[in-house]
Amino acid sequence: MRTKSMEAEVNYVRKAAVGLGWTLVIGLWACALAKMIGRDAHFVLILLSAATGYLYVPAWGVAAAAGMARRWGMFAASMGLVGMHLVWLRPQGWIREPPPETGPSLRVMNANVLMVNHDTEGILAEVLAAQPDVLFVQELAPQWAEAFESEPLMAALPYRIFIAREDSFGIGLYSRLPLIDPKIEDLAGLPWIRASIVVDGRAIELWNAHTLPPRTLEYSGIWDGMMAFFVEQAESSQGTVIFSGDLNTTPAHKWYARLTNTRLRESHEACGRGWATTWPNGVFPIPPLRLDHVFISEDLGCVSVQEGEGRGSDHLPLIVDLRLQ
Repeated sequence: MRTKSMEAEVNYVRKAAVGLGWTLVIGLWACALAKMIGRDAHFVLILLSAATGYLYVPAWGVAAAAGMARRWGMFAASMGLVGMHLVWLRPQGWIREPPPETGPSLRVMNANVLMVNHDTEGILAEVLAAQPDVLFVQELAPQWAEAFESEPLMAALPYRIFIAREDSFGIGLYSRLPLIDPKIEDLAGLPWIRASIVVDGRAIELWNAHTLPPRTLEYSGIWDGMMAFFVEQAESSQGTVIFSGDLNTTPAHKWYARLTNTRLRESHEACGRGWATTWPNGVFPIPPLRLDHVFISEDLGCVSVQEGEGRGSDHLPLIVDLRLQ
């Protein structure tokens, strides 16, 4: 038999649960509206966008609880968040495109090796085991440039262009095939690489970049300009392109969406693995994100994408098998 004190306690718990539910819904709606209106206009909004995959998960729980409790106003408000969350999760990237059955194949590998990582043997062994035709490298510090000059790597990937730096923005491109017109170009004071290779008589442009992480107001402005530049490059390009690197952008960011609205698409999504992550590889206690990408033009088919181990690095390497269509 319920006493008045028990009923009062139940009512208190019910009111507290309703208050918590509305607090979560209102807070998440504020984040969602800021995302839609501001769309990465400030570094705080950029960080919120990066957390999109995790930030709106509570709305699913609130929607379920509100539905069971018949709190229809809360249910409708939280379901609106659930719908937007689904859209922002890019579910089209969970469906694999039919891979081409014939055509010349190409294996590319991307590795942010971490400039303070002196354990070069692990990633070098991964490269040799993967046997890529093209290797894109970021954070190429002097010890890494020296390691890639070793005899086994020289034999496997004899054609190369790189710049080693003491900061996080050394960069390199290594290839089994001759590099045509390789260039290291400056963008906002940071290097990026452009070159071409020929596969079965067709030229393929290779772009390798490492953008500044948008973790401060100043950095976010530079990151914004760098990503805008690469979107312009993608829009103006007419040939076959592979654009690889650590772009410090996630599928929830505006520049990712704008890149995939050009002739380029991301290989993870083309292979139906849009949920995959590459950072922080267990180094930091942060929910994982995908910051490393291999974008490919529409005349390339994705056969497979896999992540490596990346020993000593905070990024997982990517190994992508492609086929010319």
